[in-house]
Order: sequence, then structure tokens, then C-alpha cells
Amino acid sequence: MTSTNGIPKKLGADDALPDTPGSTPRHPDHVAGGGQSANGLGDEDDAGSVGFDRPDHAAVFDLSMDYSDDDVLLDWEQYSGGRKFTFMGQDVTWLAKICPWCPCWVPPEWWYKYGKRQRRAILAYAAFGTLGVIVLSVIIGAVVYGLQASNSGQSGLAAHRDFQGQWDEGLKVDLRRYEECSWTHWRLPDNVKPDMYHLDLYTTLQEPFAVNGTVRISLNVTRRSPCVVLHANDMDITHVALEHPHTHGRWALNATLGQLTLAFPNQLPLDQPVSLLLHFNYTLQQKLSGFYRSHYSVGDKNYTLGTTQFEADGAREAFPCFDEPALKARYNFSITAPAHLTALFNTRQLEATSAPAGALSRRSFEPTPPMSSYLVAFVVGNLTNASALVPGATPMDDRRTVSVWGTPDRVKDLDFALDTARAILPAYERLFGMPYPLPKLDLVAIPDFAAGAMENWGLLLYRETALLAGLDSSIETLRGVTATIAHEMAHLWFGDMVTMKWWGELWLNEGFATYIEALGGSAARPNLAFIKTFYGDVTRRALAADSKNASNHALATLEGVETTDQVEAMFDSITYDKGASVLRMLRAYLTRDLVPQPLHRRSLLQDGENILYGTGDDPFLRGVRTYLQSHKYNTSTSADLWEALSTAVGRNVVAWMHSWTFQKGYPLVHVSLGGVTNRDVFVLQRPFTIDGVQGCGSGGDPGMPGVEKVAPWWVPVSFSTATELDITWKPLESCSSKEPIYTLKGDTDWLKLNAAQTGLYRVHYPDELWDRLTRVAARVIDDVPILPEVDFAGLLDDAWALNNAGGLPVHVFLNLTRALAARDVGEYVPWQVAGPILVKIKNLLTLENAKGGCADAFRQYVLLNVTTPFIAGLSNDAAYGFKLGADAFDVALEPAEARLLLPFVLGLAGEFNNTGVQTAATNLFTGFTSGMPVQADMRSLIFNLAVASGDAATYKTVQKLYIEAPEAEEKARRLEALTYARDPALIKATLAYALAPEVRAQDTPALILGVAHRGGPSLQAAWAFLRTRYSSVVAKLGGGPEAARSMGELLSGVGSLLASEAAVDQVEELFRTHMDVVSEERYRDAATQSIRSNIKWLRQNSAAVCRWLRTPPPSEMAAPAPVLAPAPAPVLAPAAAPILAPAPARVLAPGMGPS
Repeated sequence: MTSTNGIPKKLGADDALPDTPGSTPRHPDHVAGGGQSANGLGDEDDAGSVGFDRPDHAAVFDLSMDYSDDDVLLDWEQYSGGRKFTFMGQDVTWLAKICPWCPCWVPPEWWYKYGKRQRRAILAYAAFGTLGVIVLSVIIGAVVYGLQASNSGQSGLAAHRDFQGQWDEGLKVDLRRYEECSWTHWRLPDNVKPDMYHLDLYTTLQEPFAVNGTVRISLNVTRRSPCVVLHANDMDITHVALEHPHTHGRWALNATLGQLTLAFPNQLPLDQPVSLLLHFNYTLQQKLSGFYRSHYSVGDKNYTLGTTQFEADGAREAFPCFDEPALKARYNFSITAPAHLTALFNTRQLEATSAPAGALSRRSFEPTPPMSSYLVAFVVGNLTNASALVPGATPMDDRRTVSVWGTPDRVKDLDFALDTARAILPAYERLFGMPYPLPKLDLVAIPDFAAGAMENWGLLLYRETALLAGLDSSIETLRGVTATIAHEMAHLWFGDMVTMKWWGELWLNEGFATYIEALGGSAARPNLAFIKTFYGDVTRRALAADSKNASNHALATLEGVETTDQVEAMFDSITYDKGASVLRMLRAYLTRDLVPQPLHRRSLLQDGENILYGTGDDPFLRGVRTYLQSHKYNTSTSADLWEALSTAVGRNVVAWMHSWTFQKGYPLVHVSLGGVTNRDVFVLQRPFTIDGVQGCGSGGDPGMPGVEKVAPWWVPVSFSTATELDITWKPLESCSSKEPIYTLKGDTDWLKLNAAQTGLYRVHYPDELWDRLTRVAARVIDDVPILPEVDFAGLLDDAWALNNAGGLPVHVFLNLTRALAARDVGEYVPWQVAGPILVKIKNLLTLENAKGGCADAFRQYVLLNVTTPFIAGLSNDAAYGFKLGADAFDVALEPAEARLLLPFVLGLAGEFNNTGVQTAATNLFTGFTSGMPVQADMRSLIFNLAVASGDAATYKTVQKLYIEAPEAEEKARRLEALTYARDPALIKATLAYALAPEVRAQDTPALILGVAHRGGPSLQAAWAFLRTRYSSVVAKLGGGPEAARSMGELLSGVGSLLASEAAVDQVEELFRTHMDVVSEERYRDAATQSIRSNIKWLRQNSAAVCRWLRTPPPSEMAAPAPVLAPAPAPVLAPAAAPILAPAPARVLAPGMGPS
């Protein structure tokens, strides 16, 4: 480029250009606005005086212009910048006058060691690098923010623009400062607590099944915040306001967490009453949780009933609330519904507005005591009832009304439940030393109900099959109804009055109720033998469930219960059955000195038939009463219970029960012989699992290498011997005993640990003692077995479990099964334990990977040596005409045990293809369809075997009988019978029927699982059906937490019957594919561990079973000569004996002996 005067000059981009005509002179150091230049010279005149812009100085710069400004020694920018400051290309030297630290902007000397182009490149790279960092930071922030929003289900919750509704005034606080305003946790914050609800609902129970509601919640504010987080799910919120003071609020729903965040312009005050007002609405769905609708038919007419199921977190689907068990409050409830329908709530109705027929009426109810939200319940429908007044615990108490409700067509089946509840209520009040606090108690049968029953305070809800029965019902139905009533009524104290603080200690509710139900059932119906069958009904299940160390959990699970699926998974056998068994074990030990406990007297002391001593001396009950009184209307923890018992008994129960509460699993007590004569009995303990034993944490047992050691349990070891009738107790508190607990008296003496099976542990004996106990188990003297039936049952169960774990040869269990026939007395519990095991062995031996090919031989063994000797002893005159046993007091076998035993053994014979029993059942079924009555105890057996041995016509007949059956009991047994079909086409038809509209959603899982339990082709078909029709089954169940739990239990139950590595892969794939429905891994782990256990059993035992079948039994164990002849048809004739007398008017106290 050249200047206007023709003199060439090399200029940098930032250099001053020569003046052009008409332009204003420009200088690099010119400061806008004039004034002193950076070098101390004047503006224009001074600059010109140095000759930089004068033409007469051009020659000076014309000397050598062949270099760039990067080559100059004296850099113009370096020295001009020494006295001026620039920012983004602008001269801001004037800032130096007012900014004393601005000189720090001046570049250091080393900066000018680089040429100008290098400096510009550096600046460019720095600029672009800074820009890149900013962009990357924005992207990362957006991703993190998006993930947080996804986890919380509500992005941007802290920004008030995401809230719905309008404030009355401007926002006075920054919502971002308060964690409640952007809450993302599953559990609620603790800045407020509810005190009182005023809930008002409106529904017509007609299309479109709309529900409109308002709720006012009085709050106690514990920390200042403008936001409140509570629960609401599957509903629309239309209005939010804060009363006292009155302020409109805004709201945001988080569907993932089921939470509703409310925001107000100001912080909630600490020093004055605060009340929330919310308006909401939703549609009454046909599902099984929240407030939902149930359907039933009478003749050709269909009816709708509105009902609730809130446990564990369904209350939030019915009204906005603080849906956690510890957030107890009182409830005032009103509902507007059709006037001709009955409306029930937890408490009594106060008033109802009068209305003409067909109109709506508003019903209001008394306020409740403080209680958890999951216990709230209400029912609206066409119901009828049977009622009775029950005296209070003392003469001064008011009389309470107990009512049993059902649909009008079930009125004849209400009295049995009413009589049972009337007997149990005062018995419990006496047992717990605390009156029932409400003036009424309703028990309601609901046609569609997911759970068996629900303990809502004052309003117990049941499936129809769990509540409705008549004196002509089967023994199984009568026992089931009685036990379920007793269970839910036990919750009136354990769960309703005193509630576990969090779901991780659910066992405080359910474990107590499961144990107490045996006492309450015995109080109301002492001849139903609840205590005698406790081991088979409860403890056996607990031992099986808690041995699966891949999926079990501690009773008190203080971590990992933070989602709906995790809460639902706590409703399992460990929570119920293990909790009950631990309580029973502790009570048995604490009451060991109250009365002698000879082996053959225990049943009479425990069954509640005779009151031999008062409950006031029972140290366990004293502690329980203290516990209830201390935490009345409040919540509790496991530590609270053990501390109350420690105080009551004066012993360190807290230490005893620590491992039982906070450590999963249970011990195997290993018996060894030692001493000079090898007759001293020592014991040690190790944790037991179906995969084997683990190491004990301390004491004399070093444990097994390579396995995790656990702390020892306090084990109340008890035992009986050949010479000692009384039970001896020797608690084991370390890993091994330092001294012998007993010395055998001779070569024929024996010792049976866990006498009466009150302990929650298994026992392993040396071979010598196993042999002696097996021989003793078969001996009967004067119709009385040497070994009591429950101890025999315990030996069977322990032998099988140890064999499964790889610690005992299978022949020990098989030898014990010979004693079933050899005892020749009517004992139910040993058959109850052995029967399912024999069926499982049969099914396993039929699998492709079984070795030895002796499935048919095993079937023949069970038929010839186990079931046929029993059947041969039956009289042809009546079903109960077989020889009954007697105990030391010459008391005949209870009718309940006889009624349980006969169909059980005949059904087992039919399962193993006893053609005589199958023929008799088919004949009786034909007679039944022609109008011949069949005794209720035998109906299930007859239907099952008729379908198993019948054709498609028989199947369709049973299906038709199911549809036509008016009673829930009859519908249930006929539906179950369809699972016994053996034709492949009928098996598939049964599985497809599980999704049919004729089958209630609550019955679908049982139907599928029933097919799987038939084994063989039925099992494979059920597994294939679940894998291919998974989504259809979920849709049938209605979705939600209840459906998730049902699906988890169903998948685990069916999967655990399989026995191949391919099945393991299929289970894992199925759970992985459907994590959106069942996310709790415990179900998957239970199934896969069971499958691997089955695989191991086949590998280790199938050939051994075949060898045992070829080995003749010892002479003393040989059964009578087997004859596989058809059983006479009259064996299955209606029973001539009386069925079951009503509960006596006199109220019997629960079993007072150790139970």
C-alpha cells in the first residue's frame, strides 16, 4: 500500500494511518475527548512536534523498510502501552485516575519477547479456548440438570415458572434457597407434620365415575420454608391455598415420586396455626389400589362398589396426604354418594343429609384417633350386615358394635365371621391389657381385593374367600377365615394403635399379627388346632424363605427400603413368618419355668382348651403390654420392643435379639459326640443357607474358609431324650458350647433338639443319632408315638433342607418317610411337611437332566409304601372311620386334624396316580353334577382329580360350575381344579383363561402358579406363557405397586420350580426386559438361587435316590405289605360326623402355655 503523497510505508493493522485530505488527524495514542496523551505530550500539536506525521520526516523512515514490525527492536505497542490502558481494543487510560489497581492490566516485560503476530495468535487461541470451555460447561451443566430433572420427575422445580396456579401477591422469597422447593427424594422432608385432615369426597358411582374432593390439612410447622411437599398421585389438582393466613399457592406434581410440591409467596409461620386447602379430582378406576371400583353380579344385574386399599402407599391415589407411616394424624371424613348405598368409614357415622330416592346424600363420620394414612378406609356400596354388641373389657366400658358386611347375596355366610370376631375381641383385650379404643368394628367382604385382607382401623377389609364361610364350609376354609380374622384383629393393636416407624421394620406389624393370630384363632375356635399346626403353617415357611441368602433380608431392614417396589417387597415370608417364629421362640423360652412341659401334654396346654394359669404371670406378655402402653397412638422400632421386654423380664433381651433382628438368616445347630466314652453331646452353630453353611464369627468354630463370617445368634437350645420327658433348655450364646449339654445314657439313648419345634433353627446330628432318631420316629406304643408328631415333622424338614444344602445324604430323608406309614396314627403335621417334598422329588426326577431314570420307581414307592398303608386303614363306613391316635390324657385326635389329614393324603395318592382314588373321585364328581351332595372337605379333592383324569368335557363342566358358583369358596376351589388338567391343549386353555374377564384379577397369579406347580408339561407351559404374555398379565392386574409385587412373586414362584442353566438365563432376561414393572431384584435372585439349587440337587441326588429305591429297608422300618388296589368309593363319601359347632358363648382366653 502507498500513502497519499507517494511515499511507501509499512504499517501494522494497529498503526495510525496517514492523514487523508479532509480527515481528522489520527494518532495511536489519541485519547477520545482530548487531554494529556499517554506519553506526556499534548494531543495534536505535541504529537506533531516529534515529526511522526510530518512530511519532512519521511526520509528518516525511508531508510530500510524491508522488515516487519515483528523484527523491530523497539516495539511500538510495548512502549506506547507503558503509559496507556486498553480494554477490548478501546483506550481506557482514564480509568487509571480513579482505579489505583488498574496498572496491573499492563502486560509484563516477558510478554514482549514474542513478536506481534505471535502475541495475536496466543490471544486468539486463548479466546477460542475460553469460549470452548464456556460452551462445554454449558453442555455438561445441561446434561446434569437433565439427569436431575429425569430422576426427580419434574425439571426445574425450583423455578416458580414451573408451578401451576397464581399467587395473590408477588414472590417474596427465593425458592432456590429451600431444598423443599426442589425436592427429589422419595421420602418427604420434615419441615411440616400433619395434625388433622378434613376430607370431603363426592362421587355418584356411575359413569363417568368421577370423584371430586377437598381436603383441609392442619399442619405443625417445624422449619420455616415457603414450600410444602406431600403426596398425590393420579389426580388433578385444581386449587391450592394456605389458610390462616389466607394465601393462594402454586403447585407442581411429580408423577415419578407421587409427590405434590406447594409453593407460597412467603415462608410458613412457626408461631401460628397453618392449614392447607386443596381441591382435586380423578376418575374411579377399576384397579386394586387407592380408591377404586369393584364389580359383582346378582343374577343378571351388575353392581358397582367403591372401596379402598391404601397399604403401602395407595392413600396418595385417593387424596393429597402425607403418606408415610410415622406421619400420624386425625381424620374427619365426609362423603357425598347415592343415598340408597351404604357408606362406611373407620369410625361411626355422625349424620347424613336426607335425600329422596335416587338422589345423593352427604354422610359425615366421627374423627379418628391419630393414625397413619395407609389405615384410612372407606367403602360405598349396596351392602348388608350381621351385627352384635360386644361388652367392653371392664363393666364400665361401653358396649361395642361388631358388624360383618357383604353383598346382599352373601347374607347367609356372615354369621360365622361375626361369632369369631365377637370371641376374639375381648380375648385380645385381656391378653394385651388394653381396650380396643373405637366404638365399632366393621369387617367387610370385597369382591375384588388384591390382598387377603387389610387392617384399616375400625374397618377391616377382606377378600370374600377370607371372610365369608358357613358351618358347612370345608375345614380349610373355616381355618383360613378364622386365622385371617384373628390376624387382622391383632393389627388393631400391632399396626393400628402402635405402628412401625418405617416400612423397613414392617415385621413389628406383620410378625406380631401372624403369631397372635394363632392365639386368637385358638381363643375363638379351640378345636381348629392352630397352635399344633403352627410349625407346618408358619415356621416351616420361614425357614425355607430365610435360607435363600441371595434374596432374604433382616427382620429390621434399616437401609434399602426407599422405593415403592422395595417397600412392597417387604411383604414377604420373612416379615410375616420369621417375625412370628422369632416371637414364638422367645415366648417359649421366657415361659419355660411356668409349667412343666412333658412332650405329650404340650398340645393341651397350648390350644386354649383349658385355662391352666393366668396370663398375668407370663413375662413375655408383660413386656408386650409395656410396649403397647408406651407407644400408644405412636410409632415404634424393634429396639423399643426389646427394651420393653428386657425391663419386664429383668434379662438382656436386647442383646439376645440383636442378631435375630438385624442379621439375615438363622443358625444350623450342629450336634457332635465327644468325651472319653464318645457320649457327651456338644453343639455349635453356623449360619445355614440352601447353598451350604457359612462361618461363625467368634467362639470355638473357626468357620469355613472363603465365606463371610457372621455374628452368632442367641439360640435357646431345647431338647428331649429317651429318658427325660420334660424339655431341657441350654441356651447357646457363642459359636460353640464349652461344656456338653447332655450325656447319652447308653447305646439306645437318643436326643432330639428343638423340642416341640419352637426354635427358629435347624439341627444336624451325627450319623449315629440320625439312625437312632429314624428308628424312634417309627415306633408307636399303645397308639402313642414315642416321638411327638411336631418333632417328627421337624426331623423330616431338617433332613430335606440339609440334603438340599449338600450336607446330608438323601437316604436320611427317604428313610424317615417310611415312618409316615409305620406310625399308623392320624397325624397331620408330618404329612403336611413331607407331602410337598415328595411331590417335588417326583417332579425333579421327571426332568431331562435327572440321572438314573427312576421317576416311575419313586412314584411306585410313594404309592405302595407311604399312601396306600394309610388308605388301607380307612373304614368303608365313613370318611372318619380310621384309627385315631390319643395323647397321654386319652384325648382323641381333634376333628380338625382328621378333617385336614384325610383329603390331604388322598390328594397325595391321586397326585401319584393312585387309580383307585382317581376312579372314586371321578364317580363322586359325576354324582355331584347330578345333584348328589359331597362333604365340603372332599370337594376340592374331587374336582382336582376329576379334571386330572378327565377329558375336555369334564374340564368344560368344571369351568361352567366355576362361572355359576355363587359363593367365593366354591368359585375358588373350582378355578383351582382347572390347573390339574394334563392334556396339553387344556393346560394352554387354563393359562389363557387366567386373562379372561370371568377371572378376577386378584385370582390370576394363583391360577398361573397353580398350573406351574403341577410340574412336567404344565410347568413348561406356564413358564412359556409368562415369558410370552407378560404384558397381558400386567395389564390384567391393573398396573401399580400391587401389580408389581404380584408379578415379582409370580415370576419368582414359577421360575424357582425350574432346573436348568437355560432357565437361569431366561429368568434374568425376563427381569431385565421388564424392569419397568418389577424393579426389585430380590424376586429375580430368589428364583435363580432356587433354580441352581434344583440343578445341584439333581446332580448330587437323582442317582442316589435310584440306588436307595433298590435297597431293601431295615426290618424294623418295613411297611405292611403294599397292595395297590383301588380304594373303595365310600372312602370319599360325605362325612357322618358333625362338622363344626359354633363358637361357644363363653370367651376362651388364648393359649396360655408357651406357643
